[in-house]
Amino acid sequence: MRLEFRNEEGKGTYALEQNEPNPFTDQTTIRFEIPVDQLVKLTIYDTDGKVIMEYREWLNQGRHEVTLTRGDL
Repeated sequence: MRLEFRNEEGKGTYALEQNEPNPFTDQTTIRFEIPVDQLVKLTIYDTDGKVIMEYREWLNQGRHEVTLTRGDL
């Protein structure tokens, strides 16, 4: 998994938490925090480095979570 951060220096901090549960069977939740309103792109890779899912959304400043189901992947 990769969460890419692009922000002007000094505009706040980012946080990315470990997905829970990990490992998962039916679903997992990824929580993160962004310091400013912005486009967020979350890319999920398999163990071979192949992109298996991309999540992209404009989000407001603050704490967010993305829940992935087995079917999403």
